Amino acid sequence: MLKSINSFKGAITFLLTFVVKFAVVLSVIYVFQSLFDLLFTYPLHIVQTDELRTLFGAILFVVLALELNHLLTQYSVNDKIEINTVLAVLIIAFARNLLLLNLAESDILLLAGGSLVLLAAGVTYWLISKTDSEIEEKNISRTSSPEPHGNGCAAETYEQRLV
Repeated sequence: MLKSINSFKGAITFLLTFVVKFAVVLSVIYVFQSLFDLLFTYPLHIVQTDELRTLFGAILFVVLALELNHLLTQYSVNDKIEINTVLAVLIIAFARNLLLLNLAESDILLLAGGSLVLLAAGVTYWLISKTDSEIEEKNISRTSSPEPHGNGCAAETYEQRLV
């Protein structure tokens, strides 16, 4: 039973990864088409902020799809999802939505709420990244610190062996 569940999970993950990669390809084509239209159909002084906002939204969609692809690849290889990747997807998605909002027509509470969610996700991402880097530093210092041998002598560190 467990083997069939794992194979089903693997098949769904593979299918979703394929769909996300296809979305990335289509989105990149759309970004280049939009950029081409902006550069060659309008004079540069006539380009409106709405067109630029749409272009930047499309670029952020490509970045979002790439992060989703990374998330699915991590899951298919390790059967784990790192919270940093999930938070990165959340931050990119909220930033894209706030970028695409028309500030003149949007409610101030919607903008404030979205900004607070974005700020909270950013602080959470920073705290988790800081904690991960501190854990890595402790692990590196443990592995490179000399450990006593059975004869009471300290072992050479990697740097000492290089000299």
